[in-house]
Amino acid sequence: MIEEVKQNLMEFATPSMKNYLEKLVPNCLQILGVSTPNLKKIAKKICKLDYKRFIAEYDASSLELQMLVGIVIATADFTKEDRFFYINWYVSTIQDWAVCDCFVSSLKWSKNHLQEMLDFMQKYKESHKEFEVRFFVVMLLTYYLGDEYFEQAFEIVCNLHTDFYYSKMAVAWFLATLMIDHPLLVMGYLKDYSHNDFIILKTIRKIQESYRISPEAKIQILKYRK
Repeated sequence: MIEEVKQNLMEFATPSMKNYLEKLVPNCLQILGVSTPNLKKIAKKICKLDYKRFIAEYDASSLELQMLVGIVIATADFTKEDRFFYINWYVSTIQDWAVCDCFVSSLKWSKNHLQEMLDFMQKYKESHKEFEVRFFVVMLLTYYLGDEYFEQAFEIVCNLHTDFYYSKMAVAWFLATLMIDHPLLVMGYLKDYSHNDFIILKTIRKIQESYRISPEAKIQILKYRK
């Protein structure tokens, strides 16, 4: 089955997408040049067939194949127990931000299992793996900034200690996203000089780049630059 899927991927690959992804995603698996919409089309077909066999035969030969496995795990008709099993395995294999963020965006199943997913992800708070931490933080900013969970998510992120580039960038992204609806929380974080200088500067930069935050707030936030 895996060889058929690889052939299908090559049918969708283009040189322009390959060049684009090679500039965007450093230090990753081989890049074929397949867009995310086309990956989702292929995943939809796999989910109608023997998706467990596909996952079992997966050989980590390309970025797109790894993304495809993540989309299948996120969208196939698994039992809850099986999905958590495969999520646990898959997160441990992530090696770059693109695979991580594609998987998170595909895990819309989480919207109906927020507390169970949050309980499951707690182990990643103390992880020493860069992309396990990033996965946790990007999950929080994607699914846990609603009224019921945003304070808890904020507290978790405030207490994270990570020295990895892509996990720190995820924290900055989380804070900049939180700034849209809860600016006082974010400004309180930025006032605290015990926090990581890199995270504070990247948070301010992301806030400046956001089109969802007012010009007044963007000016105000500059006073927290170190």
